[in-house]
Amino acid sequence: MAAQGTEQLRYAHCNRFQTDRAEVTFSRADADYAVFDFTESGKRRAGVHVTTADGAANEVSCVGPIHGRLNSLGQRLPCDNDSTFNGGQCP
Repeated sequence: MAAQGTEQLRYAHCNRFQTDRAEVTFSRADADYAVFDFTESGKRRAGVHVTTADGAANEVSCVGPIHGRLNSLGQRLPCDNDSTFNGGQCP
């Protein structure tokens, strides 16, 4: 991925009543990765979700205070056309 830089990264965001979800996704070595930061009903969680080509999924959650700012990447990364967060409406 380093040789390709940010071209592989995609951004998705969903904001509605008591819900704010942001994620950055990419694929590497037959696996899909989603770095996420979700706030729902005042509870925040963040981490990385990994799905392999055979369909196995695993999630690694952040522990302790979350200081991420995925939302700030929305203006710098391409929109993820495939994410349901964007409602199929990338600019």
